[in-house]
Amino acid sequence: MSGPLVSLIMPAYNYAHFAEQAVRSGWAQTWRPLELIAVDDGSTDGTFELLNRLKEQSPIPMTVIRGEHSGVSGAVDLALRAATGEFIGILHADDIFLDTKIEKQMALIRNDSDVTLVHTEYLGIDQHGTRTGYDSARDLPPAKGDALRNLLMLQADVRSMTILYRRSALADTGYDAALPVEDWQSILRLARKGKIAHVDEALALRRAHTTNISFTYRKKSGFSFREIGRDVIDEVAPADLNMERVYALHSAVAIRNAVANGAWTKALDGLQQCLREFPTQRTFLVKEAVLGLRSLVWMRYVKRRVPAELLRTLIGSRTSWRASRAGK
Repeated sequence: MSGPLVSLIMPAYNYAHFAEQAVRSGWAQTWRPLELIAVDDGSTDGTFELLNRLKEQSPIPMTVIRGEHSGVSGAVDLALRAATGEFIGILHADDIFLDTKIEKQMALIRNDSDVTLVHTEYLGIDQHGTRTGYDSARDLPPAKGDALRNLLMLQADVRSMTILYRRSALADTGYDAALPVEDWQSILRLARKGKIAHVDEALALRRAHTTNISFTYRKKSGFSFREIGRDVIDEVAPADLNMERVYALHSAVAIRNAVANGAWTKALDGLQQCLREFPTQRTFLVKEAVLGLRSLVWMRYVKRRVPAELLRTLIGSRTSWRASRAGK
């Protein structure tokens, strides 16, 4: 395939044990022309040296940049300054793309100027590359078309690790390190400017491990309204939305995740702030906090003690039941 240049951006920090697989999955893409911009975010484990060795072997133009450790946001911004593509894809150094991912995304975005972002489904793998059984298709419905309202109301989701977007729609906006999903503000701005397209196929593998940015963020961060992206929600939200409900929805996710991870101080602080700030949403917020307890029991006790085969059977039965209910 050939057409407009796509720039794959890869932020990497202490991922020497994962980065080669990610880089090679970028090389293997069937779409051309393609360039890879890798930014080492001040790694101390040999990631920078590995990336430079791979650069010498690269079948596509590859740039390696050494940055000071500033987080994913800073690394992406550095990469965007060096990228020359009309379209931007994000390839995290611990993830893997399937060969036709970019080709299938470009088929949806290149000839429709109203489309600003394309995403796909993905499957989960563990730190060793073994499939975990996780499938993003089980989550919220994928965002499609004019999706801003559904995204704000948490009725749809963009599979953020798979995004490819039209650079002209977003200029050089990178990630926001204050958010658990760092590109959330970019996704919302792209949704406001145009349509979102979705490839209904798992075209990427997302690696779950204890040094994931999202994992460590949830463990360490304290609750704040900055964390839920309140500034960008205010910027993009349609005037007729019930903003107290929107803020409560996003706050509830942070509170529920805090409970599920046993971060009691963060959960309690967030719940108290939200009960004061959003008085009409108190029942909803308390209910969501309680749901976090269910997740905590599941992750800390059930998953650790129930045999894996039995768990897969239970999860499969639950998925089938949900599908049958949805069909009625």
